[in-house]
Amino acid sequence: MTEQPGLEVAYRQHVQPSLEVWKGPDPDSPDKEAVPHYDKDAVRYHQTQYVSAPEVLDTTPKKKPASRKRLFWIIGTLVVLMVILAAVLGGVLGSKASKSTSPAATEAGPKPAEGPGTGGKGDSTNSNSTSTDIPRPKTLRQGSSLSVTGWRNMDGHVEKYLTFQTPQDELRLMKSHGVNDSWEAPMSVNAYPKPDTKITATIIIFEDYFNPQIEIFYTGKQSRFLGTNYNDQNPGDIKFIEDSVNSLRFFTGLNSSLASYWPWIIQQDSDGTLVHVRNRLLGNFAPSLVWDRNRLNATAQAASSLAIVPLSTNFSAMAVEGGYAVFYQALEGGTLVVEIPSLERAQELDGNYTLPWPMELPTITLPRRAQLAAFSVARDDTESLVNTYVLYIDEGNINVLYTDMGSGSPIWTIVQPDALKGVDGDSGLACLTLASSPAGPSGGPILSEVGTEDNMRCYFVRGGLVQEAKMSEIRDWSVVGVVPIP
Repeated sequence: MTEQPGLEVAYRQHVQPSLEVWKGPDPDSPDKEAVPHYDKDAVRYHQTQYVSAPEVLDTTPKKKPASRKRLFWIIGTLVVLMVILAAVLGGVLGSKASKSTSPAATEAGPKPAEGPGTGGKGDSTNSNSTSTDIPRPKTLRQGSSLSVTGWRNMDGHVEKYLTFQTPQDELRLMKSHGVNDSWEAPMSVNAYPKPDTKITATIIIFEDYFNPQIEIFYTGKQSRFLGTNYNDQNPGDIKFIEDSVNSLRFFTGLNSSLASYWPWIIQQDSDGTLVHVRNRLLGNFAPSLVWDRNRLNATAQAASSLAIVPLSTNFSAMAVEGGYAVFYQALEGGTLVVEIPSLERAQELDGNYTLPWPMELPTITLPRRAQLAAFSVARDDTESLVNTYVLYIDEGNINVLYTDMGSGSPIWTIVQPDALKGVDGDSGLACLTLASSPAGPSGGPILSEVGTEDNMRCYFVRGGLVQEAKMSEIRDWSVVGVVPIP
């Protein structure tokens, strides 16, 4: 059988991730430390023994029973008092109920959540929610990681793919054709994730076969780095196929986050060093079955969230050294920082290399493991540079860091849109950056687009529901609706 180019399954004999027998760390593995990720501290319940109190004897003198007539009079009096009391209580409660259903109270809606959402219980409500009547999804794991990727299809619509984890630890993929922002039913992903896995998804567009192919990466047992791909053009009914990266023994650090934009995947090593895994593209930038894994000159806070963005609208400039940026929390202090790997090398190779924005960010100190997401869109004043938006959750609200071009040169600015306030304390966060390609289905390259309402979308959880928000061309944010996860 001929192997398809790209990230179809590599027909090599290796153990299936679901049947993997762990025999300790591979001496050739980049992660030498075997960490049992499923060992959780047992919950110990301490039983308190209650001692019965000594019996108390009644020493009061006994009274003779009252006459039957007097007993009837007392009972009658009690009945009358109970009727009067019931009438009074009924009037008070009825008045309160009337006030609670008044038009003014109905129009006010639920109040925004204060502080850090719900402390991880997903109970917050917010006036930005689209509806409080929508039932909470049963197939969305509490605190699930979220990831989104997409492209503008041949019909001219933005086609989006959202990935999440279920309470049964399975992965689900949902597809939106972009028409009226409608979503198809979730598809079960052929994957073997660990509970609370981090998820990242990216998309390959290359000529006719990769049109498109969705790449989903996650962590399995012992923090094994694994992947699967989805392609409508796969033969037969099997649309999900194990990725070729599974033939390698790549591992991540404990609780490492993941971020990706084809052909790059960012993760964290066991010592905190950032690592990129890159598909070794062929000479014409076509996908291959070979992967490289390289440690970067950057160390992040343990289990820091990661966000990646392309720095060029052109795939051929983005897929090489200096082609992307990664945002993360610094090891010391937890501040938000950015790294462009091999920046000096890229500047040496290309005398015209230009940074799209300043490398020095405002001082933003975040709580540990704060959620990050980012996206880039083309600038309308240049052919190749991008505008970048970085979203982060702090004290239950989503803030947006972006480059303001009002003064002629990019300046980092922070805003806190009302539509993004009051998210759940354990909310995931994901933003869409449309795919670019060296050769699309029509043969020509696909460049990153200028930002519009249909391609600037982010996803988060509020009130237990995954909500989709959009940004307009004038940077106004609004909630599109709730993703219909069953």
